[in-house]
Amino acid sequence: MNVVGYVRLFRASREESTPIVRQREVIARTAESRGWQLVGIEEDNDTSATRPGWTAPD
Repeated sequence: MNVVGYVRLFRASREESTPIVRQREVIARTAESRGWQLVGIEEDNDTSATRPGWTAPD
């Protein structure tokens, strides 16, 4: 089975976040242990889906 991993750095506080490198390692080990083919990893470096100062229409 081909799989794609997803890592995200949430910067609420450094103490609570797991570094991207560590997340990649965990994903790679998990895929390998389950016999999956890791074909890529998508990365989100604290990119929010919200737009500051923008209000949705009613």
